[in-house]
Amino acid sequence: MKPKNTSKQYFLVLGITAWVMSFLWENLHAGLYKDFAPQMAKLAYLGCSLADVVLVLIIWKTTAWLLHNPTWGRQATRMSYSVATIVAATLSYFAEKTSLLLNLWRYTDKMPLVPLLGIGLSPWLAIIVIPLSSFIIADRLYLQNKLQ
Repeated sequence: MKPKNTSKQYFLVLGITAWVMSFLWENLHAGLYKDFAPQMAKLAYLGCSLADVVLVLIIWKTTAWLLHNPTWGRQATRMSYSVATIVAATLSYFAEKTSLLLNLWRYTDKMPLVPLLGIGLSPWLAIIVIPLSSFIIADRLYLQNKLQ
């Protein structure tokens, strides 16, 4: 019997979970952005969701590097989630600020802003909440699969 490749399974679950959550988030906060034609918005959401998956993987890898633990996500601790949260918040800030400076999107007046940072609350939270939730779900599914 061939052994399961749990590492591939873990990252597949992580990527799919992050993409689904990001796509839902993008659609839910769509009204906070200007100048998206309805037919172009769906394509933009797909692209943004894929970019968010890349950010999730960057956050995962950066956290692994900072913790000196390449398998941190497969049995994460509060400390590792704390490091991941700091990495996510920092990366989210720079990604959103860069996107705004490049005029990739603009906010409507409905978008709440993060005080002192000058970026939208919803996109900033997205790149904190989605990765952490994805890490937790992938970790739980990995452990569940490992125990079977």
